[in-house]
Amino acid sequence: MITLVHFRCGGASYAIGVECTRGVRLVAGLRALPDALPNVVGIVDSWGDGQDEPLTVVDSLGVGGEHVLVLDRGGQPFGLLVDAVVGVLRVEESAIGPPPEGQHTPVISGVVRTAASLLLLVDVDRLERVLSA
Repeated sequence: MITLVHFRCGGASYAIGVECTRGVRLVAGLRALPDALPNVVGIVDSWGDGQDEPLTVVDSLGVGGEHVLVLDRGGQPFGLLVDAVVGVLRVEESAIGPPPEGQHTPVISGVVRTAASLLLLVDVDRLERVLSA
């Protein structure tokens, strides 16, 4: 059994492992970076209080959003633009299907069918590589 954070972007439903998430915050205060890498939209204060290091924010799903899902895979935290965080759910690993065909940059590592929707499973390692490209 694995635990996932369910979120929405651009009308689609996504999920990412809860172990990779640190929280969610509003996108308010986003500052653009000059000559930024593709998919990097800018930086924000991690929690909006000016106490933490600035958080690099990516839009790797290409749809924008009003919230920043704060992610960390054991390195430097970064943010992903999302529309909304829906909640947390637990699924059997056997319920994860293969990734869809046709991805130029394969950030979707699988699909999960729930009673309510089809969730696209985001690979945080692939998102993180955007920052080191």
